Amino acid sequence: MPLQETFYQSFEVKFSGLSAEERRKIRLLINSVIISFIFSLGYFFLSFYTGFLPGRYTMIISIAVSMMLLLLLKPGNWRTMCQIFIVMCWLLTWILIAFTSGNQSPILPWFVLIPLLSIMLQGGKWPILWSAIIVVNYFLILVLPALPQQYIYVAPWPAFFSVTLNVGLMLFIFFIAQTFSKHQENLLNVTEKANEELRAAEEELRQSFEEVSAIQELLEQQNRTISDAQRKTQDYLQTLIKLATCDGILKGNLSLAFDQILQQALQALQAGRASIWYFDDKAEAIICQAIHDANNKDEQPGVILSRNGIEPYFDAILKEKVVVATDARTHPATSCFTEHYLRPLDIQAMLDVPYFENGTFKGVICIEQKGSTREWDKEDVIFVKAIADLVNVAANSAARKEAELEIAEQREEISRQNQSLIQYADEIKSMNETLELRVKERTKELDEQNQKLSEYAFINAHLLRGPLSRIMGLIEVIQLEKSPEEIKKMVQHLQRSTDELDEVVHRITSLIHEGRMFDRTIFKK
Repeated sequence: MPLQETFYQSFEVKFSGLSAEERRKIRLLINSVIISFIFSLGYFFLSFYTGFLPGRYTMIISIAVSMMLLLLLKPGNWRTMCQIFIVMCWLLTWILIAFTSGNQSPILPWFVLIPLLSIMLQGGKWPILWSAIIVVNYFLILVLPALPQQYIYVAPWPAFFSVTLNVGLMLFIFFIAQTFSKHQENLLNVTEKANEELRAAEEELRQSFEEVSAIQELLEQQNRTISDAQRKTQDYLQTLIKLATCDGILKGNLSLAFDQILQQALQALQAGRASIWYFDDKAEAIICQAIHDANNKDEQPGVILSRNGIEPYFDAILKEKVVVATDARTHPATSCFTEHYLRPLDIQAMLDVPYFENGTFKGVICIEQKGSTREWDKEDVIFVKAIADLVNVAANSAARKEAELEIAEQREEISRQNQSLIQYADEIKSMNETLELRVKERTKELDEQNQKLSEYAFINAHLLRGPLSRIMGLIEVIQLEKSPEEIKKMVQHLQRSTDELDEVVHRITSLIHEGRMFDRTIFKK
């Protein structure tokens, strides 16, 4: 039906925002209006042949209302337009029945269209309501009086008129039913397609649910793994915190620290054996420095393992690699220990981590599992690495303790030396003070001696030398003088000078014997 599609397509854009059910009913409305328009147009032209004027006028009204409905139809008023269309059909049917003998009218069967249209276009309670109205209308037609005879249309060919009405009703019902059936078929196709899509979607959902279930199970497993890892990490952290404040590390006692570290490591790892090994200077052997065996408390360190025969292990460790041996007897780095070490001690798994002291590779921390193999996880490896760091801390603490003891001894020695130096300083100070006093005394003595010498020099030069010079001069004069009187006079002078010289010498001798300081003033007196 091209006309139907044309009208529908012209309004398709307007109805894009409505639901699928609403668009289906609007399409049925358009189809019904178009069919009504075509039938009204046909009966309009047929009225010129039959002379049925009321039918002609009602068909004009039907055509006009149908066009108005198509033009005014909008997404917001389609329900109202459905009601107007049904009411129009009901009123026009009433008019035609009234002008065609009332309860004898051949148009009475057309009332059946009203509930059918309500079923297609409205749904809900409306079809029941319209069915009740039509039943009431049939009873009203029986009891209401007919129009005057002059208004009643009498067909010239009653049989032909009745046939055309019945054929028209049949065709109208056929086209309406066909349209409804087509829509229902389309709806069924759409529903079937939707069902197929739903089944496909359900299958996809089922597969997705299986995938989600698998992912959920994997996530739950990962969550359990993460939870176990968190619990293990928390336990390891508590152990490390406890070890960081243990007596061995705090007191710098290396053997006690190693014993506490290995004991706590075994307890946290739930392993069977733990040991600390260090390399000799040439890295040709490893020596057991400390060991703790859960089943053998008496085992002592000191075991030496030479490089010969266990080269793969040395090669791996000396490259500063962590050796994670789930099965130590088949691992490339540890299988060399099988016959002489692993099998006799029933060791099945090993986890060996290098440790360093002051940044220099020193040895290895060895954790061993007895009785069965073991999957070492990353938390175990990280924990043993932390244990290796604690071994370095313990070694540094012991070295620091030893250095502190040496410093304390040096301080005591320095203190003793300081005391000796202070004592020496006091003695030197006392000696300096005594020496200074003696120097002062000696200086004073020297000054006095110098003064004495100076005075003696003066006395010698003036007091002793003067008389002596006069004596010597007088002797020379006496030797030259020949007069006895003059010689006698010279002898007298010589006698005085000799007496004067004797007096000076006598005074000097007396002063020396008395220890007195003498100066020239004494001789002047």
